[in-house]
Amino acid sequence: MSYGEDMDRDLNPEIFAELKGDVRELFPALKDVRFTHEWGGPVSVPLDMAPAIGYAGDKNVVYSLGAVGHGVSMTHLNGRTVADLILERKTDLTDVFFVNRRMIPWPPEPMRYLAGKAILGYMHWEDRQYDAQKGGA
Repeated sequence: MSYGEDMDRDLNPEIFAELKGDVRELFPALKDVRFTHEWGGPVSVPLDMAPAIGYAGDKNVVYSLGAVGHGVSMTHLNGRTVADLILERKTDLTDVFFVNRRMIPWPPEPMRYLAGKAILGYMHWEDRQYDAQKGGA
């Protein structure tokens, strides 16, 4: 997790190695696969961890934030919602709470860093709880 404007920490070889290990653990058939790319960087995480999609000012700019913890499925849904907004369609996707909602702003440093660490710590705790339940089942 970066502090302030220091984004260099988002390109972390140790994290990349852990992620490759996770892929091999989840998909044993890929144990010998050679990874050709890796990337990192800041993520678009609203403070309340809920998606936020809408217009930035006028209808010429649409944004999508917050696919946190839901990866491909959420980005796919966000993309469909963005497409409907761009095409000015009124659909079930454009009529949900996270479209054009007001977000809680992230606080300034050092509170932003502390909030991020607290959220990350909670997410790690949740992972441990899930792993413990999975192992005990």
